[in-house]
Amino acid sequence: MDKVGVRQAVAWAIDRERILAQALGGIGRPSSLPWSPGTAAWDPDRAAAYTLNPEKAKRLLRQSGAADATVDLYYSNTLATNAAIAQIVQANLEDVGLTCRLQPKQDAEYQKMFVSGKIPGLFVNGHGFGQLTPSTLVKGAWPFNARQNASNFRDPEYGRLADEIWTGKGDVLTTAYRDLNQLFLEQQFVIDLINSTHTYAIQASLKGLAWTMYDGIDLDHTYLA
Repeated sequence: MDKVGVRQAVAWAIDRERILAQALGGIGRPSSLPWSPGTAAWDPDRAAAYTLNPEKAKRLLRQSGAADATVDLYYSNTLATNAAIAQIVQANLEDVGLTCRLQPKQDAEYQKMFVSGKIPGLFVNGHGFGQLTPSTLVKGAWPFNARQNASNFRDPEYGRLADEIWTGKGDVLTTAYRDLNQLFLEQQFVIDLINSTHTYAIQASLKGLAWTMYDGIDLDHTYLA
């Protein structure tokens, strides 16, 4: 997975539509970028950059010298969604010639590996921050942090762009968002699959329920009517 061609091959091999339908109940949208629609860095065309293309994935694996390789896929077994996504990814990777071994872990063990950046292969994990100001993602979200992240991905250009969107304004910021999206699509150190949302069942008598920008429940003005 240290070869960019292999990471791109994985991105082309995965059936996002199947994950959306079977693992997420159709709630969300396929996306190759981490941003939520409406944020400053959102680009609908680039968000659709990767679709299911097994032949392209096979070609990239051959070019990268990784055809018929074996890869481990780690996930926390706490959420059934993780297992469902992992099983689909496993089938997709085996369709393009990779042997994919599932490695379900108890959540405590998985989180220890995740936060230490010591997962030796692929992993299934959700992430937030895409609904916030884009600089928050590249400075604060552990999968994406430009200085240190879960995949141990480091790149001088990525660091420069992260600093630029932290301090830039106007046209400089617009250009930095464009370049950052291009870097995400090329490097694929995080392979985004689905931009999903949460769903809730709420009693009709519950009024004033709200959510914080970090997707936490806000009960400050909640009451029963």
